Amino acid sequence: MRNFLLSRYHVSLFLIVTGTVIFSTQAEQPRVALDGNPGRPEIAPIPVSVIPGEKLLVAVTAGNIAYMHSYSVKCTFNPEVVAFEGAAAKLSPRTPAFLESKGGKIAAFFAVPGNGTVDIAATQTGRTPATCVGGTGILGYLSFTAISKGNPGLSLVETRIVDPDGTSTFAVIVH
Repeated sequence: MRNFLLSRYHVSLFLIVTGTVIFSTQAEQPRVALDGNPGRPEIAPIPVSVIPGEKLLVAVTAGNIAYMHSYSVKCTFNPEVVAFEGAAAKLSPRTPAFLESKGGKIAAFFAVPGNGTVDIAATQTGRTPATCVGGTGILGYLSFTAISKGNPGLSLVETRIVDPDGTSTFAVIVH
């Protein structure tokens, strides 16, 4: 287990990838997880195996968040098994994204794919503390298509939460 405490906040990263929940003993700390079934309120494991043509919609879910103005998340995947198709902050224009839940607006949402990685990031307009979000919500959705049979190898490798003062918090990554 590697711990990084780089600011006044402590963030724990939760991964649910193979059906085994890996967790920090500090359950009240902020967390980020990959959710293999974004239609349900609980975190569901990412499939261990996929077949060609299968579609995966994965939610990047945050919990126990306090005072978040922006974020960035890096996800890795097996590019020989799945192809990254796209990312979105929300699935419906009628439903606010997590960053918009207290009246703020998303100024920018980016998805930057690489070879076996995808980075997503979003920020609110302005730096108004009143619109900073807390609690639990979905940071974004990642869409993949299986191109061969095998393990998609999805995991989170880095998460950064930023408050309106620009203070970054890097996640504690639990392996």
